[in-house]
Amino acid sequence: MSPEIIVIYRISDHSNPQKIKPPYASKENCLKVLVREFGSDNLYIIGDNIKESTHKMLLQYSPNVECTNKGNTGTFLHSWNKAYDIVQNMPKETIVYLVEDDYIHCRGAKKVLLEAFTELGAPYVTLYDHPDKYQDKQDPRHQSLSKYGKVDIDENGIRKPINVYPTGEDTVLYASSTCHWKLTSSTTMTFATTAKNIIEDKQDMLELHTGKTLPMGGITFKRLASKGKGLLSPIPSYSTHAEERWLSYFVNWEKEAL
Repeated sequence: MSPEIIVIYRISDHSNPQKIKPPYASKENCLKVLVREFGSDNLYIIGDNIKESTHKMLLQYSPNVECTNKGNTGTFLHSWNKAYDIVQNMPKETIVYLVEDDYIHCRGAKKVLLEAFTELGAPYVTLYDHPDKYQDKQDPRHQSLSKYGKVDIDENGIRKPINVYPTGEDTVLYASSTCHWKLTSSTTMTFATTAKNIIEDKQDMLELHTGKTLPMGGITFKRLASKGKGLLSPIPSYSTHAEERWLSYFVNWEKEAL
């Protein structure tokens, strides 16, 4: 029997206006696609600094909506604490998926996420294969690219790199029943882990994030790796940060967002 998946989704009415979103990645549609893949039975939503209209919209997807006023990092810590409380009396294999409000998920994302834990025994999992892992920041071609907005190309709707760099990250490859996976060094703050790790790593999260304006993604996964808790990501992605500059490669994200 597969472990239960608890999804804790954090959403705000605020966004960085410099980050260009594709037209199919509104905050409601990102949530709608998440529910399409993971359902709403175990969905907990944290609405931070949201309007009444947003609150009403969220209630259409889950009755478990909590309103907060904690900011970006504060909301991340709140979601971890909420997960900690939820899993106290649940099996240690229970999966907790912490999700931000600007991610598109592929069809089959839930099945793939389960495989990472049940077949590969992953401690931490992201469904996002981040394009920065394949880019050389010292290359003049990279330095000339915009920090925001679309820089890559779409070929028949499939996102592909505009430049190819002969670089990558040291890794280990795995194969589950559906796809390949790689050990990766970091991701954004949308990721999954088990109840066991939610409990064991709570103090690390508090130490790393208390008082910080933005979540400490790179440092977080570096510390977890030092504890023997690596991070796996699928190749290609089963989710993407819905920002034109950082859409993951080799997937038609507009099609997946339908």
